[in-house]
Amino acid sequence: MDMNSERLSTPTSAARLAEGVAVQRGIRPAGEGFGRHTHDFHSITVLLSSPGSSIWSYGDGKCRSIRPAAGDVFFCPANVTTAVRCEKAFESILLCLSPTLLGRLVGGVTLNNTAPAIMRKDSFIQRVVTSLADEVGRERKAGRELFASSLGTALCVHLSREYTNGSESYKTAARLSDEELARLDQHIVRNLDTPLTLEDLASVVGRSRFHFSRLFKASTGETPRQYVIRRRVERARELLCAGRAIVEVAAEVGFSSQSHLHSHIQRAFGCTPGQLVGRPSRP
Repeated sequence: MDMNSERLSTPTSAARLAEGVAVQRGIRPAGEGFGRHTHDFHSITVLLSSPGSSIWSYGDGKCRSIRPAAGDVFFCPANVTTAVRCEKAFESILLCLSPTLLGRLVGGVTLNNTAPAIMRKDSFIQRVVTSLADEVGRERKAGRELFASSLGTALCVHLSREYTNGSESYKTAARLSDEELARLDQHIVRNLDTPLTLEDLASVVGRSRFHFSRLFKASTGETPRQYVIRRRVERARELLCAGRAIVEVAAEVGFSSQSHLHSHIQRAFGCTPGQLVGRPSRP
């Protein structure tokens, strides 16, 4: 497994935890993070901060304009051509899994020919990848390989169930496509100062309100309302940290009043807007 074929810039931790399992935490710079490239391992990326407006291109040659958020999960099978360009630097955890490990653990299942998944909300993957990254910083290494192998096994089983064409849940679970999610996110970000009703969002992908709500929740782990509010709060933070007045920011990101924005910032970040601006902003 060649870790150098997709290497994070300015890595703060990098380790091969067990046979076929490697993890790396680091910061990618803004701009052309990586040109078109392939790697011989399955990669799972968990974002720890937002890269802002981004262009992600995978094996089909299509470029997707998206605005990922912290917590989003990206999965890319081995031997799939990838290119990434991001608006700003961002922190992430990259987990690399050997295809031979996956085949050995899950009865020959392979992910080589599956389509990549972008901007997925997958709490199981988040927990496993974060736990493996945290293991790198532990001084005591006793049991590390067993721990990593156990989590790697659990993750491989999860991938075989949720991310392969042959898995039952993949065949039966109705979800929005990556392209539809990217189109929705772009529409939301461009229209934060409007009501962004359920009917409006459903029309972007040509679905009924009821069907859209179910598909969106299955695809992102959030309701449309929760997702829109999160995007409003994220944009509000950017504007406030840039020195904009809270009254102006509230109107620009679609909150009905200054107090409405205040309560959502308090809920999201555990502080007031004034305290938020005083904090150093993560990339």
